Amino acid sequence: MMTQKGRFAAVLALLSGIGGLAVEARADFGTYIAVGDSLAFGVGFDDSTGDTSNGDRGYVKGLADTIKFRNGGVRPTVFDYGISGETSASYFPLNLGNGVQGNTAAARNSNYASGVQTVAQRTQVLNRISSEHGLGHQVSLITVNLGSNDLNLILLNPALTLAQKQAAVGPALAAFAQNEGTLLQELKIAAPEAKILVLDYYDPFAPFRNLPDNPATDQLRATALLAQPALVALDQTIGSVAQSLGVKFVDVMPSFIGNELALTFIGTVFSDGVVRVHPNQAGYDVITTQLGVAVPEPSSFILLGLGVAGLAGLGRRSLAIRTIG
Repeated sequence: MMTQKGRFAAVLALLSGIGGLAVEARADFGTYIAVGDSLAFGVGFDDSTGDTSNGDRGYVKGLADTIKFRNGGVRPTVFDYGISGETSASYFPLNLGNGVQGNTAAARNSNYASGVQTVAQRTQVLNRISSEHGLGHQVSLITVNLGSNDLNLILLNPALTLAQKQAAVGPALAAFAQNEGTLLQELKIAAPEAKILVLDYYDPFAPFRNLPDNPATDQLRATALLAQPALVALDQTIGSVAQSLGVKFVDVMPSFIGNELALTFIGTVFSDGVVRVHPNQAGYDVITTQLGVAVPEPSSFILLGLGVAGLAGLGRRSLAIRTIG
């Protein structure tokens, strides 16, 4: 029977033998694909046609940078296919092309190579996964952020009465649940190795629920009052669909409650009179923190930090990893 001293020596030998392998794994976290709407695209105060990027900003950039910090300075390869205004329905169309355009805001995302959306986000995402696999790359992480625009089509539609908006919310959420379920099932099949994180939404209109009677702001208050239960129901739907499919649900709403004015542009008055609902940098940092908790540290990073001193704390370290995984 091996003595305690012998077991200790064997462990050290094992760690020494896999050192090179651990360095190689640490050097390549894999590919991170972001799916979704303007939040996935990282929109801040400017949601106009002039706001163009490759999407490596907002919480997508923050999360990739967090992984880089944990992964010895090596960042994941990022592909962000988020499109401002995207809904769970517009994610899917397959009949684009031949002069038929999809969401024109895709032109702002340089990952849509043609400058206009001739391929649906769904097709872009699935093609990217297939391409990464073909290159021998692992798709390690996918974030999904859709749903709020499904409601905005109702809540912000001036042609609908309040009663019509209230009646439309339920069917819209039912359709969203079906679309979201299909989307997540497809991602799980296409990239079974990926950690999939599904985000919910904060309520940017919360500060307006208690506005005093004023003809100039009554419509905004009415929207805020209707948005509250609708967004709560949306977030519950997102969580339920994710749970039913064994996908990690990231609840960002609690961190924003009572902090909407500090974490978004909703309270900022701009000369064009447009109400901005997107997060500011502080808001995106909060979302990044939530996502960072949901992403386990690369196991190779743990192995590299393991040594004679690290062995003593191995049990405590393992518990921490199980907690945040």
